[in-house]
Amino acid sequence: MVLEHTEADARTVIKAAFEETDGIEKYFEGDDQVVGKTGWRALSYGETVIVDLSEDSDSVTRTPIEITAEKEVAINVTATPQKYKRRLIGNIENLRKYDADEGLAALAGAKALASTNEVQTRSELPGKEALKSTLIVLAVMFLTFIMASLIG
Repeated sequence: MVLEHTEADARTVIKAAFEETDGIEKYFEGDDQVVGKTGWRALSYGETVIVDLSEDSDSVTRTPIEITAEKEVAINVTATPQKYKRRLIGNIENLRKYDADEGLAALAGAKALASTNEVQTRSELPGKEALKSTLIVLAVMFLTFIMASLIG
């Protein structure tokens, strides 16, 4: 996909699209990509949607992007990363029509005033730490149950 915007404006479109994408809990803007994550849910360990930005050597006003989606845990059969990728693409399509002078400036201003899902470091993205914590709690509960049934 190619956005008819400078890289800075394309980043604004992508971040606004992440803000509008249902299910994306947090996102992080890096040097060459913007990464969004859904976080852990009852039936899924989470999904990651990655937007890679590359410079178009032919034009300063065009920014090629590539969008990929993956499961947070490879064996997670209930994860649906493509669903979040489709949602993000739909939001990008809706937002890409704004020109840099009018719409994007207003959009960026509105997003700056509103609460945001953007985090400042990649380590703040939801990930496997919540899964590990949950598994530890479940293991302790299971062991407690076993011990109680052996004693009682």
